[in-house]
Amino acid sequence: MSCPGKGSWFDDGKDITNAIENETYTVKYENSKTSQFYCVPKLGSGNIKYHFYVRGKGCEKCFELDAMVIGLAIIADVVITVVVMMIIYGCTKKNSSEGSSKASSAHPRPGGRGPPVPSPDYEHLNPRTRSQDPYSMLH
Repeated sequence: MSCPGKGSWFDDGKDITNAIENETYTVKYENSKTSQFYCVPKLGSGNIKYHFYVRGKGCEKCFELDAMVIGLAIIADVVITVVVMMIIYGCTKKNSSEGSSKASSAHPRPGGRGPPVPSPDYEHLNPRTRSQDPYSMLH
């Protein structure tokens, strides 16, 4: 915390300067502590108080992340993803090359004709095989 000029620091009304007047005061962080600090600078006439309310919240095993740690995590993730993709590509390439060689060695059909042509559009339904259920007929 900074005070505009050298002055005395107070924590909840108690003088904490220890006879040394400073412009700044550093508080050691404690998880459960909330305090109201104020400083009284010696600027000449009048007692002006500058108030500071300090409240911290955190966990015991927390740590601060910097940009380098986050960047390394992203780069490592991308590298691992590329390696996995290359492994998958290599495995599928081997399987697909074996399958294509079998298809190329297929024997031609006897007679030189292709498969039979399907009947045009749709075949008519046989009245004897149609269901007579209530919802199977059109009206």
